Amino acid sequence: MVLVAGCSGSGSKANSNVPDYYDEKLVKEYKIVEEKDISLSNIKRMSYRIVVPATITEAELKSTMIKLSLDKTTTDPDLDEVTIFAYDNEKDAFGPYTKSMLEWCPNGNWGDITNEIASSNDRSTYKYNIVIK
Repeated sequence: MVLVAGCSGSGSKANSNVPDYYDEKLVKEYKIVEEKDISLSNIKRMSYRIVVPATITEAELKSTMIKLSLDKTTTDPDLDEVTIFAYDNEKDAFGPYTKSMLEWCPNGNWGDITNEIASSNDRSTYKYNIVIK
């Protein structure tokens, strides 16, 4: 299942494109097992590998991953793109994701970032692209 979601933003620097289905009450505990800077030139990109409970529901998983993205982009407003890989077992956390993948980027498309977007921090076109296994 692939889901691309966002809402029209006001052009502000804040991450205002949070999907309607995000519910902070559904956020579950997770463990970050890898935090990797994958920046290119002046485009600041981060990748996270997390372990979530094996029994997490789809709604909980989506909200948990969005919460991590919100936390990271609030802490570092210059962060231009985020990828999160979710696993249900730490031993699998360095292979292909076993639960889900999230990308937070312009139009929900990793390749749509431009130097102008990166330098202006305009997040109005940003969307969450979530793939659930």
